[in-house]
Amino acid sequence: MTAVTAITVQDTRGVHGVWPVPLDAVLGQIDVTLADIGADVIKTGMLGSSQLVEAVAEALHTRAPLTPRVIDPVMVATSGDRLVDA
Repeated sequence: MTAVTAITVQDTRGVHGVWPVPLDAVLGQIDVTLADIGADVIKTGMLGSSQLVEAVAEALHTRAPLTPRVIDPVMVATSGDRLVDA
């Protein structure tokens, strides 16, 4: 499993830590949430890599094709710290 996104520890002064989350965990959460309660609209938050942005976009296209969505990878924190890979 490749880690492609992350959980951050941050405050208004900066990002203090970043821990990777496996792609399978993110896609699994999309699957179970849409199967359980569905969604009227979807907006993403931080997505730590182009691989994850593409995977999430494809998953939502496949699993929720008619649901309005905004894919917003949040590339830079308010503090200016970079949150996405090159």
